[in-house]
Amino acid sequence: MDYRPWGPRSPEVVRRLSRSPSFDSEDIDFLGDVWSHTFVVVDIETTGLTARDSITEIGAVKIRGGHVVDEFSTLVNPGIPIPPKITALTGITPSMVESGLSTKDALTQFLDFAEFTEAILVAHNAEFDCGFLTRACHEHGLSWPRPYALDTLALARTILPRPVVSSHRLPTLAQFFRVPTPHAHRALADAHTCVAVFSGLIDRLEQAGARTFDDLMVASQTVPYRHRKKVALAADLPTSPGVYTFYGDSNIPLYIGSATNCRSRVRSYFSAAEKRDRIRSMLDQVERVTVTPVVSTLDARILELQRIRDEKPLFNSASRHQRDTTWLVFRNGSLEITHRLEASEALGALGPYRRVSHALKARRAILLSLGYSYDPLETVSVRPVSVEDGETAARLVAARGSEVVDAANALMRKLAETGEYEQAATIRDHLFYYLHGVERQRDTALIARARLLVWGHHLVEGGWRLHAASRGRLLGSRRTPPGTSPAGDADALCALSALPAREYLAHATWEEVRVISRDVFQRGARLIAWDSDDSWSCPIDSAARDLAFLDQLPGPSRRSQ
Repeated sequence: MDYRPWGPRSPEVVRRLSRSPSFDSEDIDFLGDVWSHTFVVVDIETTGLTARDSITEIGAVKIRGGHVVDEFSTLVNPGIPIPPKITALTGITPSMVESGLSTKDALTQFLDFAEFTEAILVAHNAEFDCGFLTRACHEHGLSWPRPYALDTLALARTILPRPVVSSHRLPTLAQFFRVPTPHAHRALADAHTCVAVFSGLIDRLEQAGARTFDDLMVASQTVPYRHRKKVALAADLPTSPGVYTFYGDSNIPLYIGSATNCRSRVRSYFSAAEKRDRIRSMLDQVERVTVTPVVSTLDARILELQRIRDEKPLFNSASRHQRDTTWLVFRNGSLEITHRLEASEALGALGPYRRVSHALKARRAILLSLGYSYDPLETVSVRPVSVEDGETAARLVAARGSEVVDAANALMRKLAETGEYEQAATIRDHLFYYLHGVERQRDTALIARARLLVWGHHLVEGGWRLHAASRGRLLGSRRTPPGTSPAGDADALCALSALPAREYLAHATWEEVRVISRDVFQRGARLIAWDSDDSWSCPIDSAARDLAFLDQLPGPSRRSQ
């Protein structure tokens, strides 16, 4: 590795970076906003362009506060031959890399230099550089930090369309900005050239009316102009948590979402980060965006679910059918599929499931653990199935014990040993849906049965975020200022009236309850009040301890459940 203090550079680099504004000013303009970030401008040389090729050199320049503060350069021993045509292009010979660092050591030292937890990666054709770096990290057991990346190639295509420049190659752009390019196709030299081009592009973007750093990030994404120009719809949106709604010209909601920072999230829809075809089709129709600010991200997520359920926006695919619920229960000596559940039954029922077929597969997993034979040709019926060992069946439906997991694993091994892999996969799916029902029961039953629940989180910046819920429905939220006591706000939430007892999940959908549950069980949460017939505990033999196995099952996508 070669750490060298910054010395004299080309006049163009010095001129551009010396223009960085003073950050002591309270009124930070576009340049000030941009240069207040730390950038690591990267370039690599490789043995070729395919996934089979390796890195031969890494060069990087760090910019902080608008000034070059450090640089990194190292040759890398690729462990494979360097083709003659690559040597002719870069001047890097096999003898030069023989004493170079190993790929793992070079990557380790580069990542230490870059500090991507606070820096933004900049590269010309960043997809190429990030692709090689990511692949190399994975091959050598290193974690690629997935930094924010800014592509000067995409930025140049936006700011300098043809025929302003004949091409968007780095040498062409350097010539346009009158930047000398000595030692082209060497990593550190190209990184310095990219620094000067980057600075020139920022100047041009300022002249085009850019106001904030977000404008730079949006301009650097490859995105259709018809979408990019609509980013102005987010200009005056709040940066607080809230629920945003996209509307078309008919004033019908097209899409509803929630975010911690509404302005930043809405802007991201108009960038290349948005890959969903359905959402891109929605963006063609967007005419305006509104935001409903709320106290916290939790409130935003709950309100989002409620509005999606009630308004059914055209382009929301998830959470549109929150009332479609199915449970597996043990009633009158039988395993039964039901769409209605009393609150008294919630702790002894698996689910809720979105589909009857999922509950049927969970029932089959329980039957196998009770000793029922496996018949792949058996016709599945939704009718209740009587069982002889009712005590065990009721316990398994209540998510107690590990018999279901043990029996399914044993049967899968037996089928795999005889080469019956498709049938083993079927058993795997049965086990998946049983554990999925256990997870849903854990995430909903305890919270949805509570008459009143009050909890809070101490915030990193100071103050508290406090919430109250009853029967699974969020009643209210408070946020206290730093340095003040939260006791008064907590008492006010504890004094709220509990909702009346009704049918299970009558006051809130299971998705709303799950959002609350996961916030309550989040690390650092403080339980303030708990009024319920159930104890705040989990049975020692709970099947929830097997949920870690759920993530290991290569079964159906959990996102679709």
